Amino acid sequence: MLAPKIAVSAFNPHSFEFSCGEDERIADGIREAQSSGFDVHGPFPTDTLFDRPYDGFLTMFHDQAMVYLKSKKDGLNFTAGLPVVRLSPLYGAALDIAGKNRAEFSGLVQAVKTGVRLFRNERKYEKQLT
Repeated sequence: MLAPKIAVSAFNPHSFEFSCGEDERIADGIREAQSSGFDVHGPFPTDTLFDRPYDGFLTMFHDQAMVYLKSKKDGLNFTAGLPVVRLSPLYGAALDIAGKNRAEFSGLVQAVKTGVRLFRNERKYEKQLT
């Protein structure tokens, strides 16, 4: 299996413009990850990040990704580093229409399917380690 090709955002909206060293530190981290064999590139300006042909995107903070991703159908929010699989639809809880049988449910279906797939892949990986 090929490693995913990951694009990394800059800290500042237009990359190194007005940087106080943040984007330089991100670039150092990218070079370090590349030297460890990761297929990671950037830092890219966040206003063009998601138009690039990559398998995944890493942003520096919540709003850089969420503004764009919430506009996509079936988008998911994945939290890494937890002891459990944690996914949620990007469109939020929609409390204003709760109980009215009008909610969009495709994101929930996608979250469950993806969660099952992640869980199964984790089990396969653990078996390979033993």
